[in-house]
Amino acid sequence: MVCIDSSFIPSYSISFSDAYSQQQELIRLIHGDTLELTIYNQDSMDHSFFWRSKPSMSTLVASGGNASIQYIGTFSGGDYLRGNKSNDVYMGLILPLFISNGSKSSFLWDIHEKNKTFSEELIQGNSVDFANYDPDYFFINGQANPQTLNDSLSRVTGNTGDSILIYIVNSGKSVHSLHFHGYHLEILQSSFNNSDIGRSKDTFPLRAGEIMLLLLVPDKPGEYPVHDHNLIAVSGGGIYPNGMFTTLLIQ
Repeated sequence: MVCIDSSFIPSYSISFSDAYSQQQELIRLIHGDTLELTIYNQDSMDHSFFWRSKPSMSTLVASGGNASIQYIGTFSGGDYLRGNKSNDVYMGLILPLFISNGSKSSFLWDIHEKNKTFSEELIQGNSVDFANYDPDYFFINGQANPQTLNDSLSRVTGNTGDSILIYIVNSGKSVHSLHFHGYHLEILQSSFNNSDIGRSKDTFPLRAGEIMLLLLVPDKPGEYPVHDHNLIAVSGGGIYPNGMFTTLLIQ
């Protein structure tokens, strides 16, 4: 992946085309849909995949081969397909899936961070010590500010009174605490703690691997920033504000 300062960080991706895609892909289902997904492995190594909600149902995709995996949309909320190895998600093998009744606008934020040196070691098959992890680049959907403002999944747009869903996946290794200016949002889904559901707040910490689904009903127009409250995450390569930052644009 190419960072905002043109630095290159090796990574994997799950793309809907034959080419590498740095921007995050998203599968949308309507409640009750059945998805038949065929995965083509263009890597030189075999990879296994499973849905986060079904960790025991792993599918092996051999190098140069393909395999199919199924999903039935039996609930409303978020899930994701992920690689089976311990650092696959960190390296980019994640595909978020969102299930809704189709009546609300929805946006996806795959939030993550990278340490350039760690990624270079992992792509070579070497081990790293995440106990000494110090990331230097931060992303929403593989983009950093100001790129996020041109990404239709990252920049939330809508009108006063709309019901807007924001589906967030933390595919990184760090905790990220997203702070919203202008509005409070309600937690509809939290994969870490069900007791958070129904709470209305303006700041939402997400642990590594966590899914959160938020409902935004804007009560006033304007453009308001959203950023990680840990301000180092709003930087990229040490430059502020080239990191985990986007806006809500409400008419």
